[in-house]
Amino acid sequence: MEFTSPGDFAWIYSEFGYDEAASRDESTLSYVYQLDENTRLLMLDTCQYHDGFARVGGAIMPDTYDWIEEQLEDAYDNDMNVIPVAHHNLLDESEVYVADCTIEHSSQLIEKLEGWEISLFLSGHLHVQHMMEEDRGYPIREIVTSSLTTPDCQYGILTYQDNDNYEYVTKKVDVERWARENESPKMDLLEFRAFRQPFLRRVFQNQAYGVLQKMDNMTEEERRSMCRFYAELNDYYYQGRAVEIREKALDDKAFDLWQDKAYGTVLNDYILYILDDARADYNSLYVRDGETVKSKETVVDSEE
Repeated sequence: MEFTSPGDFAWIYSEFGYDEAASRDESTLSYVYQLDENTRLLMLDTCQYHDGFARVGGAIMPDTYDWIEEQLEDAYDNDMNVIPVAHHNLLDESEVYVADCTIEHSSQLIEKLEGWEISLFLSGHLHVQHMMEEDRGYPIREIVTSSLTTPDCQYGILTYQDNDNYEYVTKKVDVERWARENESPKMDLLEFRAFRQPFLRRVFQNQAYGVLQKMDNMTEEERRSMCRFYAELNDYYYQGRAVEIREKALDDKAFDLWQDKAYGTVLNDYILYILDDARADYNSLYVRDGETVKSKETVVDSEE
């Protein structure tokens, strides 16, 4: 398999930040983009590909930490806000998939960001809409935006004033409108609202069935019931809305089957984690004066 070289990658995406980068890291594809007169984006390359083999997990190269320090110091000297952005997660957003999702030795990066009082970090990789906050002396919040290509095809909108005042909400791509306006003949796009849920849940059901079919301690009816349960719960989890069905899921007989028939499997650990994590809707965040508030409450002055 032929990989895209770092040079080719920067060329392909030259019009999406690299051509206007205020600074480029010599060791990686990291760069700084001046978003407006008050804000800079610290675009961090956390992918591992330097030995010609691409890894799933993320890391920051040692030399890049020196470059990051220089950029944060320069931003401070110029009275700039900084929003770090990376593919991999800064915090342990998933207890099940920590090794492949959280940046290796992320505590070093957390300490550096907190030292410069950077309170917001944006990432992805999980394909799950999620948020987390950690306070080791200075609070830092991470927002993980779900994959645009995974139904419901969500994207995030960040309205940012400074480190102490911002709001984040998700929106869904209007696939059906796009299909009509572009005269697409594909019915799965023209009727996307009807297509998206069965498609996604079928993917999750197949994933669960591939594991459960190897186990002979359950009937086929029980197996399919467990697959449907897993698919529905995972669907809501991917959208950041598992809290909406948490109580229903805990009372579901299929949940009891998972605990009785498949306890100790990775998928059951995943189910237990989802239900434990489902304490809030992760599709919105409103921060005012550094504190999280439950509603918008004019968090950000839209005229600024």
